[in-house]
Amino acid sequence: MQGKNLKIPSVTYKVLSSKIVFAKYKKWLSIESTAIFFFFQYFLFLITIEFFYQSFYIFEVLFLYYFLITQMLLKLDQSLQQQSAIVYLFFKMKMLLLLFFFVLLNLIK
Repeated sequence: MQGKNLKIPSVTYKVLSSKIVFAKYKKWLSIESTAIFFFFQYFLFLITIEFFYQSFYIFEVLFLYYFLITQMLLKLDQSLQQQSAIVYLFFKMKMLLLLFFFVLLNLIK
């Protein structure tokens, strides 16, 4: 008896493909939430430093922002490199925009 070509019903295929897409989205969501958690933690740390040391120079603050963001990116690099290159590039650009936002915030002060 020869094996027959089994066709997957379209409903089953749609459910399976949506589960795969959801799994990828869920993984990306966990990476995003981890990044937001780290960024929020570092932001609170910087607020505390600026509260206790009011005489911080702008370059020291910028260096600290840059250092902390790059540290966060190094922690997330391993999980982000498993994603596609476009998603990785998008995440890096988003971090640079956040850095730019904090630079502007410090310049306004």
